[in-house]
Amino acid sequence: MKHNKKITSNFYRDYKKMKKEIEDETDVKGTESIKILNFLIITNFIRTNNLEIYSWYFEDIMNIPEQAVLNKNKELFEKIYEQLAKYDWSINSKHDQNYLIDELGNVFEKFINQKDNGAYYTPIDTIDYINKSSLYYYLTNLKDFIIKNDNNLDHKFEYFLYKQNSIELQKLLKKIQNIKIADISVGTGGFLVNIGEVLFNITIKIYELLNIDPPYNEIIYRIFNKNLYGIDIMSEALNLAKLRMNLKVFQINYNLGLEIYEKNKLNLFKKNSLLITELNELFENNEIEGFDLIIGNPPYVEYSKIKNYELTNFKSLKSGNIYAFMTEKTIDLLKQEGVLGLIVPISIISTRRMESIRNFLEIKCNNIFISSFSDRPGTLFNGVHQKLSIIIGRRKDSKYTSIYTTSYKHWYEEERKELFHNLQFIKNTFIENSYIPKIGNSIESEIYNKLRNNTASLVDLTFPNSEYSLSLSTRLTFWVKAFIGNVRKSEYKTFDFVSKKQRDVFYLIVNSDIFFFFWEMVSDGWHITKKELIDLQFNYEEFEALSEDKVSYLVDLLQTDIENNKEFIGSKQVDYVYKHKKSKRIIEKINYFLAPIFNLDVTEIEYIKHYNIKVRLNDEYEVYKRMS
Repeated sequence: MKHNKKITSNFYRDYKKMKKEIEDETDVKGTESIKILNFLIITNFIRTNNLEIYSWYFEDIMNIPEQAVLNKNKELFEKIYEQLAKYDWSINSKHDQNYLIDELGNVFEKFINQKDNGAYYTPIDTIDYINKSSLYYYLTNLKDFIIKNDNNLDHKFEYFLYKQNSIELQKLLKKIQNIKIADISVGTGGFLVNIGEVLFNITIKIYELLNIDPPYNEIIYRIFNKNLYGIDIMSEALNLAKLRMNLKVFQINYNLGLEIYEKNKLNLFKKNSLLITELNELFENNEIEGFDLIIGNPPYVEYSKIKNYELTNFKSLKSGNIYAFMTEKTIDLLKQEGVLGLIVPISIISTRRMESIRNFLEIKCNNIFISSFSDRPGTLFNGVHQKLSIIIGRRKDSKYTSIYTTSYKHWYEEERKELFHNLQFIKNTFIENSYIPKIGNSIESEIYNKLRNNTASLVDLTFPNSEYSLSLSTRLTFWVKAFIGNVRKSEYKTFDFVSKKQRDVFYLIVNSDIFFFFWEMVSDGWHITKKELIDLQFNYEEFEALSEDKVSYLVDLLQTDIENNKEFIGSKQVDYVYKHKKSKRIIEKINYFLAPIFNLDVTEIEYIKHYNIKVRLNDEYEVYKRMS
């Protein structure tokens, strides 16, 4: 079912409203009010579809309220049934207001996943990409499923299946039947529900290729009761995950016209995953030594905010964030040759603070694939500005680790449907202590190598308490804000220079497309830090050869143009908004002027000139094209 944002938004609003009505008009609060509301939803679902004969199946997931509560609040519950009637609950309806199980799951995700507990709603396209990339990589051990993602992943995997002989297909089927997949911060079960469907579809496809009638009931039961495992610290989330997974099992059976003969025994555990030392804490008889695949979206919470438990013996403890600890725990809980697929903040590859978890990943995994995503203009997490990296890796002890990366991805909402199809990876050999650069093709690799390896840095041009000064905003989105002189605002850092030429060249460099290109590769996508100013390097002899007159001319030209294009807004924060994008033509002249000090050729300068130009220029892009 295609995700309908409008339906999700509307029902999310109504879901919160109905929960509040229950709490306002009864003595029930918190988790118990959620249980009552979900009971009413399932009851409505059963009534709508005449599924009373399956009431026994739904008993365990309905959390039926006490009879006294039901009797006392009949009018309230009828009022809620009327609100639910706005949506079409028919199990096979194609109506636009059809809510069904998938959209209900999206509401559960939004309801439980809140910024203050570090949990974020993961959209289905992102879940689908992570799950399929990780699973297909695990099953085939072929990197091409990730690094050559120029096609629909399902089509690529089907093509792989068609090339296998019957013996190979039987081996693959056995591998799928025995697979153990976990989400150790399972939340409401979005990742597990999705990968359960994926497992079902590929299992059926293999049976078809083997010309064997699939044992549907057995397949469905095994997937959801033997292959999938979820762990979470929140009871509310686990209750919703249980409901969601049971509904999905019912939906699959119903759509195939199958009878259901037994209740599910889902492997959902209330536990703090970070405190698990051995899996036998969860399972009797040591039935699992480790997981084959761990997927998910761990919470992004500062460890300093955690007051109810303490962690020791974590290699990544210095990173100071729960998501890093969860990444480490994920690897610990994997078998050798197991695969992880996680979505985490982009700081994992872009800050010195996360060096410990990067080192742990490199030690424990032989192949790591990292795709990186901006939050402007589009964002992976709808309505939330969070810059993100998707990490896929295979746990395998090895002397050498191969790391593959993409460029830093920007996109408009209408381009999102092709976002994951168009990812390009390249083997990245430029692994720094403070970051892994976001490189996605050979020309970016060549440019990065030149910008990183030279004789002097921007910091080398500065000298404290000197005559000439410049102020640089330490925040950056698409255009650097730098001004000659001293700007007395908290986000600005002032640099001093011995000579006017040093200051002016610094000014030209940070305003150039060259600096922006390098900054996007190495930064967290938000801050300019010391590492960007130290690691961007140039040839000092070529710097000395630059004409001072030409330097001064370009500085004056850019300054004047920026001033002429600024717009008065008179807000509490700022008086003027500076429109650097209107000065793009001048900045391109600066790029060519600076090219010799970075040893960049014409092809490389042209690539930098057009790098992410559409999103950087935004509403000026069409004007720019007409003038080209």
